[in-house]
Amino acid sequence: MAVAPPNLGAFAALRAGKPTHPLSDSPFYVQKEASPWQPVMINGAPSPLRAGVSSFGAGGSNLHLIVEEAPDLTQSEPTAPDAAFLVPLSANSEEQLGRYAASLADFLERYPETAGNDLAFTLQSGRRSMNYRLAVVGSTHAEILSALREVAEGKKKGNNVYSGNSREARSLSRVLEAVEIDTLKKGWEEKGQLDKLAQAWVQGLLKDFTSLASHRRARRISLPTYPFAKLGTG
Repeated sequence: MAVAPPNLGAFAALRAGKPTHPLSDSPFYVQKEASPWQPVMINGAPSPLRAGVSSFGAGGSNLHLIVEEAPDLTQSEPTAPDAAFLVPLSANSEEQLGRYAASLADFLERYPETAGNDLAFTLQSGRRSMNYRLAVVGSTHAEILSALREVAEGKKKGNNVYSGNSREARSLSRVLEAVEIDTLKKGWEEKGQLDKLAQAWVQGLLKDFTSLASHRRARRISLPTYPFAKLGTG
């Protein structure tokens, strides 16, 4: 449980009878002693705890920092046994994309307990989409791992693996209006057609996956970082 510390300076001023700003007619008060820090309820749900930290220098330099409590990292809710997940990867070159797939495959081998919805959510919402794209649709850890390993080793891609270059395929977006693309996207999401979403994304028709239903049952996790290009120093 979070604890709100006392404001020693303001409390000392109150005890000494020094003039202070009137707070009796406001929602604010001076924290006189340590007590449980309760979140503010908004629309029936607790909002994140936030605090301001101020530092005032004798030379006139002032610093104010606003901090917020860390997100809840408890295990996400389990999904249906047959639920499928869309795992997207993108890079600035085909070589980097292959290295990225290998790095993620190594990670999944090292951490077999990784939840598919957490993996998909993190890559869908926490990564910028680059031109060279790869998307894997799978319902099991083994299925996703196998597909990534095949891509990393340059083997023939399976039916659940989609790849493309969004720059070369941008002509498709000129054929369809933005409203038409959005309508198609919503229809595929409602029907759970992740294969359609994957194909549209690797071809540059979709910008993100922010409205996929799986986002409401997942959390962000720590994954391998982007494989930057190796530059020579000579």
